[in-house]
Formats: sequence, C-alpha cells, structure tokens
Amino acid sequence: MSNLATRLVQRLANAVLTTRAGRLGDDEKRAVLALMNAVVLSDGVLSPEETSAMSAAAQKLGVAQVKELALPDAIATLVKRPAALKLACLLVADAFFVDGDYDASEKAFVASFSKQFNLAENPLKTAVENLRRQTLEAALATWNAELEQD
Repeated sequence: MSNLATRLVQRLANAVLTTRAGRLGDDEKRAVLALMNAVVLSDGVLSPEETSAMSAAAQKLGVAQVKELALPDAIATLVKRPAALKLACLLVADAFFVDGDYDASEKAFVASFSKQFNLAENPLKTAVENLRRQTLEAALATWNAELEQD
C-alpha cells in the first residue's frame, strides 16, 4: 500500500476540480485528510513518499494538515454533514482501485469502519461497492446531484 497516499493525492486533485469539495469547511477538509491518513497507515507503515503525498493533499485542499486530529474526532466532524462523509469515503475508496490493488489491510479497514465509529451504515463500504460498478466521475456526479438536493 506504499503508493496509496500518492494515488489519493492524484485523485484528490481531480476530484477537487470536478466536485463541490470547496464547499467543505476547513474542519471537514482536515477530517478528510485524517481519514486518508488512517487508510494510508492501515498497513502500519508511513513511507517518506506517503508523507510527502499527504502534505500535497493538504495543500490541494487548502488547509494545514493537523497531525493531532484523531480519527474518531475526524469522523465525528464528517458525520455532522453526510455529504462530507460521503465525499471523503468516495475519495478514499477510489484510491483503492487506481492500481487495481485492493489489498487485505484496505479491506479490513473498510470492513471495520462502521463498527469502529458506531455508524448505523458503512459509508466507506458503500463507496467501495459503488466504485466497483462505476467510475469516480460518475459517483461524483451522483454526489453533486445529492448535494444540490440538500
């Protein structure tokens, strides 16, 4: 999974341009980064390349990366606005499939996501399943349409 952070940044750059990610508040953007960081760390290793890629992701989102933001706090921030949580999950899920390597540590993280954060549903698993059937662009178009209805 050493390339996951790089994949996240590459996809994030495109997603920021093609979605309403700019409507996320700074706290939500930092929460997205915390979720991305947790996924990158799910294999227990943070390489220099991943560290650099995470810094680039923070720059793309226009916020400073906050290292002390705990993942439970980040998820609590995202849960306040379901559209923000869904976008974060879409971005992370998409990175799993960029190189076709959806590995065991990523699958375990996805499987435990809702239980770990006491969520009634598992939005990360839903995002992964949706992206198995469609492209990120199609999923983001759906997300944009849902956001317009809010």
